[in-house]
Amino acid sequence: MGIKQQIIRQLKPLFKGLPVIGLIFLGALFIARQIIKYTPTMYLTVSKIKLDTRKFGVSNNMLYKDFDVFTSENKVETEAEILGSHLLIKKALKKVDFQTHIERVGKIKRASLYKNSPFKFQYKLNNELLYDKPFTLSIKDNQFILKNKELLPGFEQSGQFDEWITINGNQIMISKNDSLIAQQHLDLSGEYAVVIFSEEGLINKIKKNLQVQAVDKEMTVLRVV
Repeated sequence: MGIKQQIIRQLKPLFKGLPVIGLIFLGALFIARQIIKYTPTMYLTVSKIKLDTRKFGVSNNMLYKDFDVFTSENKVETEAEILGSHLLIKKALKKVDFQTHIERVGKIKRASLYKNSPFKFQYKLNNELLYDKPFTLSIKDNQFILKNKELLPGFEQSGQFDEWITINGNQIMISKNDSLIAQQHLDLSGEYAVVIFSEEGLINKIKKNLQVQAVDKEMTVLRVV
């Protein structure tokens, strides 16, 4: 057997495995593309807060001084706890429109839409049955199917845009956001997830995603994510 034939014999298993390697490579490229497309950190915000460390009282009139009873580390931990408190989050939520949460559901990732939703989700609730229970919404052409498996009994109904749907005494209407669709050339068809939050449910969701921690034990700076 010649040297050429020996080399071909040794490389033959490699040639057989090349199609498999190629498929794995293409699959990895597709997954990476989907992850970039449906990135979940679009609305991630990071802030840093410098705490007041002056020794005089809050009135700064020098009539009294703050006694350094607590260490700097304890002060930072106390302030961090306050920033994540139930009452402070409740007051902050009055400034934003977070009660209805809409996500675009992709094959790999979910993307929070917030103000970029191609449709408007309106509701008139007479009871608390629909709060904090996620809906799945499938839109195709000018029709949609709305589902909710957490309701008892489970709910599934098809509907038309700009028409009210009655669910256990409550009403829901879905309308196209025509101005945004035209402006951003959005594709309305697809899969979505919608949640109508109660006040307590929304506060708990915010607390779950809120991170408040000290940048350094020696510094009175808080990092809020």
